[in-house]
Amino acid sequence: MSVTEGLPPQHQAPLPALPRRRWGLTLLMGLLFFVSGGLCGAGIGMWLERQHFLEIFRNPEKGPERIVARMRSRLQLDDRQARQVQAIVEKRVAALEEVHRQVDPLLAKQLELFEAEVADVLNPQQQAEWHKYMKPLPQKWYPLLAPKPSAPKAPF
Repeated sequence: MSVTEGLPPQHQAPLPALPRRRWGLTLLMGLLFFVSGGLCGAGIGMWLERQHFLEIFRNPEKGPERIVARMRSRLQLDDRQARQVQAIVEKRVAALEEVHRQVDPLLAKQLELFEAEVADVLNPQQQAEWHKYMKPLPQKWYPLLAPKPSAPKAPF
């Protein structure tokens, strides 16, 4: 039973008109949310990938273990195969580290030349800002070039 049932026709109010649908606005907002979510996801993915890459270079001693663990799960290696692969990976990682040690001084020299050549073009205020900008780059982008933290010296 409705509320207006039994009332005279002059007391029965017509139903209000429904609002117009705004399909264009709805579509635009949906597209905006979709694109912004994609951009956020891509940005976070790139940042995580960079962090993972830097973690590998900052802790090379953990590399062989990670590589063998991943290969073991993906390829279902048995224990004998895992031990053999571990030995191969350790040998190759050591060889790659030696290559890095040989190349690092060349890379460091190129970075120094780059910094000096650009500084020659700049005025003194710009040079100060340039050197401030360049100072953390080797440690940030080329962790193998960064000076290794030395062990604390004994007081005696």
